[in-house]
Amino acid sequence: MRPARRLTGKTDRPHAVSHPTQTHIDKPLRRALTSVVERYPQLQLAILYGSCARGTQRPGSDVDLALAQSSRTAMDQDTLLDISLECSRRTGREVQLRDLARAEGLFLKQVLTTGVVLLSRDSTVRAELIIRMLDFDANMLPLVRMIRRSNRERLLAGR
Repeated sequence: MRPARRLTGKTDRPHAVSHPTQTHIDKPLRRALTSVVERYPQLQLAILYGSCARGTQRPGSDVDLALAQSSRTAMDQDTLLDISLECSRRTGREVQLRDLARAEGLFLKQVLTTGVVLLSRDSTVRAELIIRMLDFDANMLPLVRMIRRSNRERLLAGR
């Protein structure tokens, strides 16, 4: 039996990962995407999400990538297109980009909680996005759940 691990945040493994899904990422895909996003100095945060982040992608799967230059300022559409085309060229896959400055609600929560960070130049940007996500969880998610429950009950009642 293995001895219990102390909860110090340290590990005896030499290359431990901080997020469980990181072990499932295709390494050439990760390197290709990271090499592209690192060339854009205005990018502060790049997060891979979806099937490629979970390691469940199929040969025809696209790549889902969320980017931020700040938590509030939307990115220029031409820059997004350039990044998308370069990522597609490097990976051989269609790449779907989302601007995190425009992300809200459950989508933002999905990206921040299940995505894999490829680039993080300014931790403040990520922190502000997490605060926005937590605000949604505290203030809007209960309302969303109530509306869904009400709609489900009406549907089941045939109204």
